Amino acid sequence: MNMEKYPKQISYDGPRNLGGFYTEFHDLVRKVMIGLKFTMLAENIIQVEYPADLVWQIRTVNVDDTIYRLDFLLKGHEEDRIAFFPYVYWNRKNFFKKGRFYNSKRTTSDGKIVIEYPKLED
Repeated sequence: MNMEKYPKQISYDGPRNLGGFYTEFHDLVRKVMIGLKFTMLAENIIQVEYPADLVWQIRTVNVDDTIYRLDFLLKGHEEDRIAFFPYVYWNRKNFFKKGRFYNSKRTTSDGKIVIEYPKLED
């Protein structure tokens, strides 16, 4: 069982080469990244704080049953997305194969989303 202390801020992997985006989108990506904060509230709960004036939707993505990803869709750029890979404990567990990914509960408020999954020991 994971004995880490919560809540704790976690890091993430995100866009590395912003030059790959066109200029206007590049500036928006930079602003989103400045206002972004990932926190694990518990072993099975992630909270994401983001600039609500820039982001209109956050989608959870299962990358081939092994990697957890969050896609941010920006206002005014509905076809573009920014992929973030938070460093969560779940990537080292059997999180996807036991159906936890598909049984989440989302709570959204202005500039914050909390995603709760079934407890890992269940």
